[in-house]
Amino acid sequence: MLVACNNEPENPNGPGTSTNPDTPSTGLYIINEGMYGSPSASLSFYNPETDVVTNNVFHSANGYILGDVASSMTIINGQGWISVNNSGIIYIFDLSTYKEKGRIQGINSPRYICQASGDKV
Repeated sequence: MLVACNNEPENPNGPGTSTNPDTPSTGLYIINEGMYGSPSASLSFYNPETDVVTNNVFHSANGYILGDVASSMTIINGQGWISVNNSGIIYIFDLSTYKEKGRIQGINSPRYICQASGDKV
């Protein structure tokens, strides 16, 4: 499964961009589901400018793994949203730093995330 974003800018630098020179302005987020029943899901990032994949970017930024069975990722209002099915969590994170900005817990098997309107998910 591959997930990508469009180029309709939500800020002057475009979605997922940063003023940090070490953060690429384009790339591909890769959700690694992990093994069912094992908290081994992860997030990788592919930078096409350097042809380099960086694994475990969420874990490296936060010090903990996503959980058990990452199902999908979407970008809403310049933030990454990852549903982790078997753990019952949706993480919201900064696209430039991969740092968690929030989470929704207690959902029974979240699979997909979509934006209902400008301020509702």
